[in-house]
Amino acid sequence: MITFDICNFYPSITEELLHKSLLFASNYVDISKDEIDIITHAKRTTLYKDGQPWCKTGSNFDVTMGSFDGAETCELVGLYLLSQLQHLDIKVGLYRDDGLAVTN
Repeated sequence: MITFDICNFYPSITEELLHKSLLFASNYVDISKDEIDIITHAKRTTLYKDGQPWCKTGSNFDVTMGSFDGAETCELVGLYLLSQLQHLDIKVGLYRDDGLAVTN
């Protein structure tokens, strides 16, 4: 048995990874282009301090920890990542950023 913790899972979710996860999920449920746009747009954040915008290095795309939206995004990306491990001869499970794997 192997246990693992994905370090910085939420901040490491990129817009590209979310997009791949949404395309994967669309194989099982209907997700419209508008819904994908709304989900992606909800991750664009701008912070203000003293009336001035503060920008993250890189982009304004962010999956926030501690929010319902962030938790749901984490679960969706986790399912996509698990799907990418199906070809391995191991059983893997995830709960948010904590994993458990079993192999013979």
